Amino acid sequence: MFYEDRNFQGPSYETRHDLLPQQVLKVYDRSNFMGNQYLVKRGEYSDYQRMGLGDCIGSCRMIRMILQAGLQEYQDDRKN
Repeated sequence: MFYEDRNFQGPSYETRHDLLPQQVLKVYDRSNFMGNQYLVKRGEYSDYQRMGLGDCIGSCRMIRMILQAGLQEYQDDRKN
């Protein structure tokens, strides 16, 4: 769930699916999956700026995290 204001205040927006432990959100600072990208694990973030974002999230999508021999790989299941 995303909130428009800091500290979980203001109107909120719910995602269609729960984020599973092996998934992360790829969030963008612009709409249509454009701009800077950030990987966000499941958790509570009271302020987008603490995540390194500006004052908003423009778009987001779920991606899978694959752990192999101590390495982390992120796979976007979206077809281009």
